[in-house]
Amino acid sequence: MSIQQDSNNNNNNNNNNDNNNDNNNNVIQENSYNKLMNSFPTRWEIELEFVQSLSNLPYVSYLAQNNYLKDEKFINYLNYLQYWNNPNYSKYLVYPNCLHILNLLQQEQFRNDIINPDFVNKLMNDMIQRWQENEIQQPQIENNKDNNNTSNTNTSNTNEIRDEKDQEMN
Repeated sequence: MSIQQDSNNNNNNNNNNDNNNDNNNNVIQENSYNKLMNSFPTRWEIELEFVQSLSNLPYVSYLAQNNYLKDEKFINYLNYLQYWNNPNYSKYLVYPNCLHILNLLQQEQFRNDIINPDFVNKLMNDMIQRWQENEIQQPQIENNKDNNNTSNTNTSNTNEIRDEKDQEMN
């Protein structure tokens, strides 16, 4: 074999090795890309997180202060998010109060009022008061059921919902 042929063979081998390395690098890059893409939240997860963020009234006020609540596209997006009121979706919400705020955001007057810190504080205080009242009423409902061996429709519905949630968790 001549020196020229030997050199050509080495070049061919080097080219094959380079091609194999390129292919391996492409596979590694593709795998890395796929892992990265799979780590991003889905549109559904992003919308879930955003809808729940609406239960944070200072955040909603921030949106108003920065004119998001005057942007027609953003208002349309809030309207689009109304599908979260459907029980098939709302069952995934941790902060169901966000649906009430989402519904209020459909009203122009609320979008204008939420920029006012006094309005935000009053609304937050009213919400806290309602939560406290509900916490006080909840044990009374359970006690009435135990004492009377009867319950009203609301109590039955509440217990059915709890039972369904317990079954879903198991």
